[in-house]
Amino acid sequence: MKSLNKVIEGIYEASADDDLWPCTMGEIRNLLHGARCLLFTPHIDPAETHCLWASPDLPTEDLQEYVDYYHQHDLWTINAEAQALIRSGKIFVGQDVVSDEQFEKSEWFNDFVQRLEIRHLIAATVSDGKSKTGVPRTMISVYGGLKSNFFNEKDIQLYQILVPHIQNSLFLRHKFISLKAESRTIERLLNSQLHPVLLLNEEGLVMGMNEVADDFFVNQATLHLRRGKLYTDNTNEQNGLDRAIADAVRTHQSPEYRPVSTFVQVTNLQSCRPYSLRVCPLPPSQVSPIGGARAIIEVTDPSSVAISGASTVAAYYELTRAERALCESLLEGHPLAKSATLLGITYGTARQRLKAIFRKTDSNSQPELMRLLMTYRSR
Repeated sequence: MKSLNKVIEGIYEASADDDLWPCTMGEIRNLLHGARCLLFTPHIDPAETHCLWASPDLPTEDLQEYVDYYHQHDLWTINAEAQALIRSGKIFVGQDVVSDEQFEKSEWFNDFVQRLEIRHLIAATVSDGKSKTGVPRTMISVYGGLKSNFFNEKDIQLYQILVPHIQNSLFLRHKFISLKAESRTIERLLNSQLHPVLLLNEEGLVMGMNEVADDFFVNQATLHLRRGKLYTDNTNEQNGLDRAIADAVRTHQSPEYRPVSTFVQVTNLQSCRPYSLRVCPLPPSQVSPIGGARAIIEVTDPSSVAISGASTVAAYYELTRAERALCESLLEGHPLAKSATLLGITYGTARQRLKAIFRKTDSNSQPELMRLLMTYRSR
């Protein structure tokens, strides 16, 4: 009983790691006193990444040879299909589907199975590929050696105990694979964003972020992340951020979900314009598989956005480097006089550059220029 429990434990551990299946199959083989064993997805090449061919004792080249040619001469499977035995949970032994005389005269035995020192079989269809679980057709086979006895009723009873656990394990494996694929999709989506993006769990703690956010927390000194909680250095800003996060998480869990964003401004020590944090609940039907995200925060740095807009306008209207720098300063919210000081030029020079920008962009006033820069900023 102790060895059986250990095997079952190994079956479930393997659901999350395909590298554990060969060892688990070896334990199943030993439990049934077999010579070799195999867990496999028929009609799918072992080289395919999504398939499952696991054996502690059958060489890969022999498995490939089976897929390439010998599967069409596999009397055990051919006859089992003819007898409608390839059904989820169904167990059969080799002597029940093919006679000794037919087996020993076959190409299947003489050219393939015999050189693998295999003579007997006990097999089960873990999944026939027809259920809603999404698990593809999967078989488990334990093989007896050339000099071994037939598998008996006791072996079949052991199989009856093991097969449901293998079914559950493969269902979990399929779910893990699906979740990993969704996780990679979400990760790619997050990393495609130009602004820092944070995912929040049901406690309002940061549970994931994109690559831009990683760099953001390294290169600025206003927002801090400690043990998953987002902090600011200003008490009023912190209170506003905490309320926005709590509301977003609560909205996600509400049966009357409404996608309403809350904007929180946080001091930016590197600019006169604060960071803008958009806190938004995620729809209940789109919970992230990465731990279960409930809300999302997008951080916008007006300084970076200003540079992006000014760069686009400068390239399109062929502004000089000095004219572009003035546009960036104006977009950051600095008055013309302050911009002149920051750029190390006189107020008169700043006015002359502004007039040149007006002329090149066909703008008649500073507000009109700002609208143009803001338009290109949002593209």
